[in-house]
Amino acid sequence: MVAVLSGAKKTVPFSTFNEDVLSEVKNSGAAYLVDSDGEEYVLMSKEEYNDRINEAVLIGVADERLSHFDPSKLIPAEEFYKEFGITQEEIDAMPEVELE
Repeated sequence: MVAVLSGAKKTVPFSTFNEDVLSEVKNSGAAYLVDSDGEEYVLMSKEEYNDRINEAVLIGVADERLSHFDPSKLIPAEEFYKEFGITQEEIDAMPEVELE
């Protein structure tokens, strides 16, 4: 869970839950809550929750696509370029793209 909620830096007992904890969640995205029995809960902002849901959906899509991946069907880039009429000059003229 730590990897998924890397923004959660604070663990708070329920007994001390207050507005400061909500401010912490607003600033960091999440906080861990612990009740008197030691049960742990996660409190997170709506933005953090939506980010985690979107990330999980994308991971699911990637996993589904990879389940059908067959390396024997890969073709060299040059063959792809030839099939679709793409020249080296066209590739060189394209702007740089930064991936995140």
